[in-house]
Amino acid sequence: MRNELFIDGVKVDLGEDTRIVLNYKSNLFSDLSKIVSNNSYTIKLPKTIHNQRIIEHADTPSCNTAYPRKFHHARYFRNGIEVISNAKAVLLSVS
Repeated sequence: MRNELFIDGVKVDLGEDTRIVLNYKSNLFSDLSKIVSNNSYTIKLPKTIHNQRIIEHADTPSCNTAYPRKFHHARYFRNGIEVISNAKAVLLSVS
């Protein structure tokens, strides 16, 4: 299975252990008071040079960038099919 994640139009490196699990819910067969319309996922990316360049080296103490404080456009493809077309990505932490 080939997974591809793009942040701000740039493909990020995904590790072998990076998992993106999608949770599908049908609002047709549930109670109206329990309908949930938004989801969030935490994805851990490997600390590669390419990924560090994408996040503008926000992991270095001397870096002065607004990257962690902004929303970024994200798209997710699985086996060449666009599964998520209009997502917001946020950098939460770097370790």
